[in-house]
Amino acid sequence: MPLLELPQPVTFLVVSTTGAGSAAAANRQDFLILAPSGGGNFTSLGSLRLDMPNPYNKMTVASAPAGGGSYYVYFHVAAGTHEGAAGPDINVTGLLNSTVQGGSIYRITVDPSNAAVPVSGLT
Repeated sequence: MPLLELPQPVTFLVVSTTGAGSAAAANRQDFLILAPSGGGNFTSLGSLRLDMPNPYNKMTVASAPAGGGSYYVYFHVAAGTHEGAAGPDINVTGLLNSTVQGGSIYRITVDPSNAAVPVSGLT
């Protein structure tokens, strides 16, 4: 029995990991972008890292077809406060380099067939 059964065909995976160990690592959220490479194996296309200044910042991720073999990946960055105010700026590094603000929803485009630029369009 497989450890994890995925619906077929799998076009890409986004795997979320949280750092462990130091306080700085615990406030880090990494997203690995993986594409199938045959035989049930996956190849890493790269990753995105979000450095959360507040341990209460959490993320959720969802995806939807964007057409042409690409997919939109949406992620919500919590504000980290209970007052409903916008959260602090959060650095994004890796496949994209930018800054996002806590308390917002963002979208990237993932194109698993483009190994040179698999992620684009942070909005």
